[in-house]
Amino acid sequence: MIKSKLTSLMILGLLFTLPFIDLFTSGMANDDFPSYIGIREGYEYGWDLNIYLTEWTQWNADNMSNMLGVLFNQDIYMHLTRVYDDWSWDPTPPQSIWPLTVDLILPENTSKLLEAYGIDDLINYTPINCTFGYEVPDLPPVNRYFPRNVYIGNDTESFAKQHLFGGMATSPYWIQYVPFAPININWTEFVEVSEAELENHWGEWVANTTITAQTDGYLMNVPAYGYIGNSLPIKINITYNSDSVLSYFSIEYGGDMLLDYILTTEISEDTITVTSPVSTSSWEINTSNSITWTSTGTIADVKIDLYLGGVFEREITSNTTNDGEFLWKIPSDISPFNLYQIKITDASNSSYYDLSDNFEIFVPAITVTSPISTSSWEKGTSNNITWTSTGMITYVKIELYLIGVFEREITSSTINDGEFNWTIPSDISPFNLYQIKITDVSNSSYYDFSDNFEIFFPAITVTSPISTSSWEKGTFNNITWISNGPFEYVKIELYLNGIFEREIVSNTNNDGYLLWLTPSNPPHSTQYQIKITDVSNSNWFNFSANFEIYDSPILRFPRYDYLMMISFFVTISLILIKKKMIKN
Repeated sequence: MIKSKLTSLMILGLLFTLPFIDLFTSGMANDDFPSYIGIREGYEYGWDLNIYLTEWTQWNADNMSNMLGVLFNQDIYMHLTRVYDDWSWDPTPPQSIWPLTVDLILPENTSKLLEAYGIDDLINYTPINCTFGYEVPDLPPVNRYFPRNVYIGNDTESFAKQHLFGGMATSPYWIQYVPFAPININWTEFVEVSEAELENHWGEWVANTTITAQTDGYLMNVPAYGYIGNSLPIKINITYNSDSVLSYFSIEYGGDMLLDYILTTEISEDTITVTSPVSTSSWEINTSNSITWTSTGTIADVKIDLYLGGVFEREITSNTTNDGEFLWKIPSDISPFNLYQIKITDASNSSYYDLSDNFEIFVPAITVTSPISTSSWEKGTSNNITWTSTGMITYVKIELYLIGVFEREITSSTINDGEFNWTIPSDISPFNLYQIKITDVSNSSYYDFSDNFEIFFPAITVTSPISTSSWEKGTFNNITWISNGPFEYVKIELYLNGIFEREIVSNTNNDGYLLWLTPSNPPHSTQYQIKITDVSNSNWFNFSANFEIYDSPILRFPRYDYLMMISFFVTISLILIKKKMIKN
């Protein structure tokens, strides 16, 4: 009895191997798998095949295995008679376990893949090299494994054709050739395509088949006598899991379960996926940051390395528990840059690893944004010192420098909010080479200087008249001045010998110029001064140099004073001569 079982199973192994030797093709693995592929190289699966022998009585009496074989053109290898005969010697399910290992995912291809099955369309698909086989729990010596190629169509329509519009679901040995669906499959669309083509492909005798979509697969139902000879309804159930792996297949006859094919093992290969840092991560030197990752499989410990520009930079840890998180304090000797990556590797198998996105490691920085080179701040006024910063800077110190030398502290500590209002003390000397220095209170190596800027004292300077000015009474003359400060209007006055003489104008725009008609009535003097005063603040004023205002030359001619003197003496002389002559 044992000898006959072994012989039957050896023949079964040969039958499963021979039809697919021609299909096994060589090729190079493609690391960039198409988006519709949900499996990966190294993944392992296993299905239990359960044959419920006691439920086959009516099925066999109606000769339905042969009927399905005829309707769906099953060859000897796929026939349900073959399934029953292979396992009828063992009444206890599961009679066999069917393992599959994904060995190699080949490049996507386009060909008439199903031409041998009467479908001449070009199909886009990805070939998968697998190791397939069966294991017999009760007879381990007959376990068999052999190479097999399976295919994943790139969309729902292609997959419906792979299923031969439902025909593949009429035998567990047939359904084994479509263990994987595209992850983008739409089962409603699958049913629409299959129902539209089922009768065209298999003939009018299968017209009574109804295909119904499920959320994860489809049902095929045939009413009693829908096929020739079936005295009871037939129900076939096919589902695929969230990874689009065949998870369940069954055939019922009149409510009796003839067989089912159930996914019981799903082992993904060991994988590591770095989840932090990501491309937007920006980590500060001297701070602690969480490196995180996920993994699959049986990885116990991992190694973590730092890469820069794709080149190894340093080891972070040679070994840490694979718990998905590692707290890393970034050393101070790392150079700031934005092309760092974290690499996490299985400590026991360096072929399992992942690299993070590029991310940034930076040094905290302060940038003074005001004052700038064109800033001119007046003593006694309030001005906003502003700055930006990066990093974990909580408080800053602000200082004033003059020509690169510390001048005074503005504040020893203020919150790092980017702004400080400073009232400039009155005892600061005006100059144009001041700088503001802002420093991290907790780390004096982080600081910045502003541009050179000016601190000034408000001033008015009379530029005309000057000490050599000599202005004639009754003529127009330019009073000019320059000013430094917020002067809007000025008052102009005339002084003589340091004493107020008269007001020239009580209020005029501070535009630096006034055309003045010098009056004809002030006395001639060289001790006049012009005083110009800020209208809003009389503390801001300036006097001109002493200058001359002289009489109009209309009553004067050259040497007039000498002629008058000579005339005087001549007149006196004539009077004296006349008196003497009269006396004589």
